[in-house]
Amino acid sequence: MTAPTSHISHTSTTTHQLQATNNTQNTNKAKVLAMYILGKINNLRAAQAFSDYLSSQGIDNKLNPVDGGIEIILHNEEQATEATDELQKFVSNPSDPRYMAASWNVNNHENTKLSSSSLGQILPVEKLKQSGPITLLIMLLCVGLYAATYLLQTNAIYAWLSFPPAIDQLNSLTEPWRLLTPVFMHFGLMHIAFNSLWWLELGSMVEKSESGWQLFMLLLIIGVSSNFWQYTMTGPNFGGMSGVVYGLVGYLWFYGKINPKAGYQLQPQIVIMMLVWLVVCFVFLKDSVANWAHLGGLIIGSITGIGFGSLQRANHTSQKDD
Repeated sequence: MTAPTSHISHTSTTTHQLQATNNTQNTNKAKVLAMYILGKINNLRAAQAFSDYLSSQGIDNKLNPVDGGIEIILHNEEQATEATDELQKFVSNPSDPRYMAASWNVNNHENTKLSSSSLGQILPVEKLKQSGPITLLIMLLCVGLYAATYLLQTNAIYAWLSFPPAIDQLNSLTEPWRLLTPVFMHFGLMHIAFNSLWWLELGSMVEKSESGWQLFMLLLIIGVSSNFWQYTMTGPNFGGMSGVVYGLVGYLWFYGKINPKAGYQLQPQIVIMMLVWLVVCFVFLKDSVANWAHLGGLIIGSITGIGFGSLQRANHTSQKDD
């Protein structure tokens, strides 16, 4: 389940907003080792999507993590004018489906893929410091399992944590943790990076505004539900946190709408973009993405958000009347 390339808006958190700077007016500063620094984007998911789109247009580039964001570096300065025009289009409409689709259509990520050693540079350090223990623990669990699988070069971890392969095993529940644990498994660096950042953003919002136990309960409800949905439709071979991510988007959107006192609200553009990405995946990427987990997570998260939001609003009304 690969996380959508996007960003979330939240009060007083600048890393959720897409920012890009263009360096074409300073040619001397832009030349680095015969390469050209096109600009800087302060969001990994957005930077990777734009980089992949440039590659799909024949513009050779790579990403370079720096303080305050991700630099887009061109290998050929002669393509700077074309790339600058594309950057301006991207900044004006980063939710265009062509950017998200490009991340799947680009077959060779040799130039744009970030190395595992860069992952630490990409993670928003300040956001990590502000995150609650449950948010951090789950993110570290995902990263740790990915690292262990990569370093040990074994399928044992996948076999132990994957969804049960047969209905009779589901009925006997001899290994009940496997109903949830596929959400902790990831199958590529960008897969784990995208989902970790999404979880960090959304999980922090829930844990800070409500509680760590509330976040953990949502993880259980949405994770197991989205896994069941995906298993029913396609079988047991899937993994990733993005079903939970979609669930948290639905939860936060409806919870904030119904209970404005919650203090957080997702931007409508983000929800629209998520729905567009969901449709794009169902239409063009149905064989490579766990779409049913995304859809199931979104539905369950939305229902949960409506339910909890209504209860919390009723409690506020009752307290006010008293």
